[in-house]
Amino acid sequence: MSSATAPGRRAAAIAGVVVALALGLAWPNLHPAGPLLPTDDLYSHLSVARHLVRGDGFLCDVTYPLSFAWPWARALPQPLAHRPPAWPVVLALPYAMAGPDPAAVVTAVGVLQRGLLALAAGLGTAAWIRRGRPGAAAAWVVALTACPLLPYVVDWGHTELPAAVLLLGCWLRYREGTLTPGPLDGAITAALALLRPELAWLPLAWWAWLKRPSPGSDGRSGRRGLLVALAVALALVAPWLARNVRVTGDPFFSVQAAAELAKDTRRWPGYDVYRQLEPQPPWRALREYPEAVARKTARGLRFYAQEFPSLLPWAVPVLLLVGVAAGLRAPARRTRGPAATAALSAVALAILYAPLDHSLRHLVAIAPVLAWEAAPWLGEWPWTLLPARLIRWRRAPATVLVAAVLVALPLAELTRREPTGWASSAQAAATRVDASLAEAARLRALPADDTAFTDSAAAIWLADRPAVWSPLDAQVANRIAAWLAPTAGGPGAP
Repeated sequence: MSSATAPGRRAAAIAGVVVALALGLAWPNLHPAGPLLPTDDLYSHLSVARHLVRGDGFLCDVTYPLSFAWPWARALPQPLAHRPPAWPVVLALPYAMAGPDPAAVVTAVGVLQRGLLALAAGLGTAAWIRRGRPGAAAAWVVALTACPLLPYVVDWGHTELPAAVLLLGCWLRYREGTLTPGPLDGAITAALALLRPELAWLPLAWWAWLKRPSPGSDGRSGRRGLLVALAVALALVAPWLARNVRVTGDPFFSVQAAAELAKDTRRWPGYDVYRQLEPQPPWRALREYPEAVARKTARGLRFYAQEFPSLLPWAVPVLLLVGVAAGLRAPARRTRGPAATAALSAVALAILYAPLDHSLRHLVAIAPVLAWEAAPWLGEWPWTLLPARLIRWRRAPATVLVAAVLVALPLAELTRREPTGWASSAQAAATRVDASLAEAARLRALPADDTAFTDSAAAIWLADRPAVWSPLDAQVANRIAAWLAPTAGGPGAP
């Protein structure tokens, strides 16, 4: 709960808005936008958004060869089956506002992403100001913006950023003193399920783990609130599940479910599993090549352990562990305290992704929660180590804010580590812009009834033409072309 001496909610809201506006306006100057990779996932989402605006339904122009293993998917454009639907729905807004110019739409998505980042900064700031903690508020902004991956996540339209805003919003509701979940928490859970399904368990797990019965409560209100949240989540997700049943026959169908565990193993190196026509569901992978899956999982655990210091300046998780230790040493051992829960959530996500995909971007979704919980230890706690006579100035909010920045900013900059490979990928993206334009021109020049194949998702987006991404070999390409020959160019909206 907020302390009795905390500023009012109005002052906190004003502070949050000011920080959000300042960050939103300053970000383009601090991190000028760069071009996307030609294989960026954003192009798939944008192609769906384009079809939505045109009234075609959930259709996707960027298709994987693996998806053609299912007869219902043998069409171009293809019924959306390898991406969740929420992000294309959101992207329909910048697409509608920016018009048909592909470059303008990508720019508009960057503006949207900066707005989401600013929203996260404002929410976290307002929450600390309500507690009368300007030092923690300042350190929070420093820790958040020092995340080395944020410039890439913003520029490349990654879904981890909107997921991070949703998770932060849910986390702050608990930390604000909300004792039981409700409809809003169900809506957040549903949004996550339709955006990043593998993250949808976190809000409900947090409520179950961190629940605190209100005075005089027998626990029934908490259970009732959890049931209400679940009911709201199910009601919001149900239409998409029904659509999946109608189109695919399976409410939870996903192309990734038939590929991610096998991807990047010795049996299926790189993305080869997506470039062929044999589904590799988890049961098949575990039965036929369990050793390869085990090696991949071990490699993933090592990857996340080695790269985790690049998620946030490593001073942030170290100081968060100080908070965990303080909770454990408290009279009522807070084994379920917020700091420990935030840290365990990050570990749980690393374990979840270890057998699936090895990219640090997946942990960006939890980074704001880690930064928010570490903020007081980053901006306030170091000053408490000084003798009391030297820190009498701590009663003045403005002085506390400046002092927090003086500690947090050097700590963040000195312990900041660039993530492996991301800078080189950005440089490669800049050198491949002309190639994407040339490939788009080639796709436009193809006869309308030809099946288009390409290794550039950017070219598919620029050419406004559905195509098949990078078949493994000529045999795969020929089979797909034969399937599509009678109906090429005839979209059937789901």
